[in-house]
Amino acid sequence: MPAIAANDLPAPAAEVTPRPKFPAWLLSALFHAVLIVCLGWFGRNPPEPGGAEITGRVGTIVLLPPSSGEDHQEQESAAEEPTPEPQPKEETEVPPEETVEKSEDSASSVPAPAPLPGLLVEMGKRVSGGKPAKSKLSPAAALGQALGGKTTVRVFGLEGEGNRFAFVFDRSVSMRAYGGAPLAAAKAELLQALQGLEDHHQFQILFYNNTLREFDRSGRLIFGTTAEKRRAAQFIEGIQASGGTSHELALAAALRLRPDVLFFLTDADEPKLFGAQLARIRRLNQGTIVHTIEFGRGPYPSPNSFLRTVAEQNGGQYAYVDISRLPSP
Repeated sequence: MPAIAANDLPAPAAEVTPRPKFPAWLLSALFHAVLIVCLGWFGRNPPEPGGAEITGRVGTIVLLPPSSGEDHQEQESAAEEPTPEPQPKEETEVPPEETVEKSEDSASSVPAPAPLPGLLVEMGKRVSGGKPAKSKLSPAAALGQALGGKTTVRVFGLEGEGNRFAFVFDRSVSMRAYGGAPLAAAKAELLQALQGLEDHHQFQILFYNNTLREFDRSGRLIFGTTAEKRRAAQFIEGIQASGGTSHELALAAALRLRPDVLFFLTDADEPKLFGAQLARIRRLNQGTIVHTIEFGRGPYPSPNSFLRTVAEQNGGQYAYVDISRLPSP
């Protein structure tokens, strides 16, 4: 058998020391413990100066440079507190002084009102139907018109209250009876009635026979100023009795002025007013009270006087005057 050299023999196997075995749960616990220690150390000793903010669901951790012990404790307590939810913004109340100043600023942007006299004149024009009166209306008159300062006018015992008046008086030839006493009495009563008017009241006078004679031909009511009443007195004095009679013509002209009260005086001479004419007068009337005064002969009026019917159908009253008892002019 051939000899085997020593170099050819295999080396003896080295002894292997067995490694100690640790349970898996122990390794996991050690790992988490090291991790927690590292995080705690990192929180106390940040690698760089300056702050960084880490926000979580539970709270906020603020990393700042090291400071004194008291500051550090305050920072730790602040880090443990939960992040407050944003509160709705409250409206800031404006101090009363500022509110007053703003109100004054707003008021200063509003145009200043017109002077009182001019405003009152404009009010008087509006009340009179939008048409400027022929005579200028004073501020006091416009104020009275706007405030509804009514007056009471009396004609042969009949009273009418309002601001706007129309006087329709017969001047036909029959008014010359008894030496002209009927016409003279009508003029005197009309002049007395005008004295009860103030500046803001309005009036118109219509004397009629078979035609019309108007105090003012402007086609509107005139304000009762002193100057206009003086002019009206001159107009009344110049009226003479003559001609025939056209009652409907005069009544229609006066009703178109839309006065509050209308005084209608006539001796009820022919022609009289009947059904169709009375119906037209009613349709034309837009709220005017019509008082009627009948001049007649004898102590008792006719029971069928059309003047009584006119008053009844237009909200007025009827009066009768015995012209035989009138004083001589």
